Amino acid sequence: MELKFGKLKQRTWRWEMVAMVRRLGLAIGALVIVISLNTFVPHHSKIQVFNGAGIIDQADAVSPSNEAELNQITASLEASTGAKIVVAAMPDLGTAPTISAYVGELFDAWEMGRTNIENGVLLLVVTGDRTAAIRAGSEILAVLPDARLQAILNDRVLPQLKDGNVDRSILRGTGALAAALEGETFTPSVWSRQRYRRWSRWPMYYL
Repeated sequence: MELKFGKLKQRTWRWEMVAMVRRLGLAIGALVIVISLNTFVPHHSKIQVFNGAGIIDQADAVSPSNEAELNQITASLEASTGAKIVVAAMPDLGTAPTISAYVGELFDAWEMGRTNIENGVLLLVVTGDRTAAIRAGSEILAVLPDARLQAILNDRVLPQLKDGNVDRSILRGTGALAAALEGETFTPSVWSRQRYRRWSRWPMYYL
């Protein structure tokens, strides 16, 4: 009788251990999922969902008239070429370590451009630091390579930004990007968004 009771007790102990290991595995799996999701959430909690607008002004830097003009420029360009320009004006970097990290997070979290077409361009302006960055998809880079994107920042955006003319810097930068992309047509690329993200986290242009 004691032998049977001992065996039953041993089996119960084993079942408890198996259940404990399973619970631990589920907890670790849930933690990994949470960490993975947080990796692609921008540091500014206000901007977690992209609403499709051409201009997202969290710094109150763009006048209503210029915001309407920016939305008209971006909507017209998207209708004629398929390219999607989005401008984000932020007061600071939040908890992002650098502007390059921030623009990359926003670009990825907002899934810029249509599915399987790397046709998105994100112009990020941080008013507190008077700095700016551009992140572009691979299809855009085929038309606007590194040197041209950097030239737009250097010639159109940063001089006005350094002088405190944030509104004008955004308008000029967006206008320059739209003018450079006008007349192009963006079609699905053989590179899907997932493959592009896996093998290339660039380009990012910033000062």
